[in-house]
Amino acid sequence: MKNMARRLLKRYPRLQDAAKLVMSYVDPRFSVSSQYVLLAKSKVSGEAERLAKSWTATSIPARQRQLVDRQLQDFAAGKSIEAFDAFVDLLRPHAQEGQSQSLLEIGCSSGYYSDVLRLRGLPFVYNGCDYSSAFIEMARSLYPGLNFRVEDATQLTYPDASFDTVVSGCCLLHIPNYETAIAETARVARNLVLFHRTPLVIGRPTEVFTKVAYGVKTIEIHLSQTLFYQLLADRGLKVVQTATLTTEQTPRGPAEVVSVLCRKSESSYG
Repeated sequence: MKNMARRLLKRYPRLQDAAKLVMSYVDPRFSVSSQYVLLAKSKVSGEAERLAKSWTATSIPARQRQLVDRQLQDFAAGKSIEAFDAFVDLLRPHAQEGQSQSLLEIGCSSGYYSDVLRLRGLPFVYNGCDYSSAFIEMARSLYPGLNFRVEDATQLTYPDASFDTVVSGCCLLHIPNYETAIAETARVARNLVLFHRTPLVIGRPTEVFTKVAYGVKTIEIHLSQTLFYQLLADRGLKVVQTATLTTEQTPRGPAEVVSVLCRKSESSYG
């Protein structure tokens, strides 16, 4: 029976994709994120507090890096990786040849977006920070020439306007105090701010889920689209360009994952 299944999967490649999709629902080892459960508003605070340290689990970095290394290999070979392409396309027009511009990625994981910049020749001087000391330890070992720090996105220790460009790297969705995280991201930026891979819901309030990611239970926040753009405006961030990575029609209504590039107004933060 097993041999027959293997022959079928080999003969019909699309069956492999279907099998992976099914397994993503029943076994978290086969998916980055699975087992989503929408939280009632009354339970959000308690679950957020209970799962606050989830992303510091020491098992996550190696699991994520296995996926990342395959993506980087494909990207280096010229293949399209949607998230990497959006990141590069948004930043390329603002990368001035011959001029070094500092870039901080908040929620940098193992620092792999430094490779994305390098592979496409964008001349940013990369810096990274993350809430997880395990991720920062891996980043320092992989990229010893770059600067990495353990930081809390809601209370960064960098001075105001420390970096030409600041990237919120797919971390806002894991931060219950997202309003403060947005404010801190804007504060340490001098010019540009990129909120990369941010899930939004359209026409309804913010939704909060529990999920399993890399085998660890955590939360995921899908911000109200209206609220998100209002929070940007409140912090003096003017949207320059938006890239939509995915769109979805859920039972509750439309949703999307976007990367949003903003410019910081001169009057922001003094």
